[in-house]
Amino acid sequence: MLNWIGISAINMAIAVALGAFGAHGLKNIASAQQLEWWHTATLYLFIHALGLLLVGLFIRMKYATKSLHGYYKLALSYLLVAYMR
Repeated sequence: MLNWIGISAINMAIAVALGAFGAHGLKNIASAQQLEWWHTATLYLFIHALGLLLVGLFIRMKYATKSLHGYYKLALSYLLVAYMR
């Protein structure tokens, strides 16, 4: 059985680390446009990690089966696209 909560925690830690690296490590190296791209990429990674956390919580609370996690992630992706417009 996959531990979706653990996987999402690792993804969130990676997103925070990459965001901090972009904010502090790339500040003097990258242009403003590149920093904006970096920010957007780490934001998307973090939001998808939150989606995985929700999937893990739904599975743990027996609201969803493991086969439905793809549909939840797809629905969260559509919400993300609608939010970004």
